[in-house]
Amino acid sequence: MKILFIAPLPPPVGGHSIVSKALLDELEAYHRVEVVNFNKQSFKEGVNNFKRIIEVIKALQNVWRKRRDVDAVYLTISESLAGNLKDLFIYLICFRSLSKMYIHLHGGSIKRLLWDRHRSLLNINKIFINKLAGVIISGRSHIDIFEGMIHRSKLHIVSNFAQDYLFSTEKEIRDKFSSTQPLRVLYISNFIDKKGYNYRFTKQSDLTMFLLRWM
Repeated sequence: MKILFIAPLPPPVGGHSIVSKALLDELEAYHRVEVVNFNKQSFKEGVNNFKRIIEVIKALQNVWRKRRDVDAVYLTISESLAGNLKDLFIYLICFRSLSKMYIHLHGGSIKRLLWDRHRSLLNINKIFINKLAGVIISGRSHIDIFEGMIHRSKLHIVSNFAQDYLFSTEKEIRDKFSSTQPLRVLYISNFIDKKGYNYRFTKQSDLTMFLLRWM
């Protein structure tokens, strides 16, 4: 198959780009893949400067050039207002291929933070999403995001994951925390309040238990 793959790839390294790279590696092992990399050098949401606008325009031009004669299209969609407008442009560019396009939602806030606040934007998205081959979500709790937009049979659940080498045992974490002063934490995610990076821990044991809950 010839696949048009539209997603952010590392660098920088984040949850979204790691998953995209893992999928791309699998697809390239068996198929011909045309890649449009929508990465950005900042973890901040949205279009925050003129340079980013130029990057998006160039990426959209790449989508236009590579869209022809593809058997499938894979697109990771955004949850920000600017990102959703970018996705709408991609739908338009690939309009003739919507019936073989799969979109992938990383996260579950797009309905609450975007579509519930902008009903006209929701209705525009419905027009395109209803024509898609499928939607990939990370859990059953996200099914209602696309209720009334696409048939339930076209929703596919693919759970979030991380590569095995990224995991540590509970003992390794406790040993590391007990011998490091001050404790240094590598935070890999978007720098937005809802991700929790601004949370202040009163003591080291609070941070230890916070991280262990997500193992």
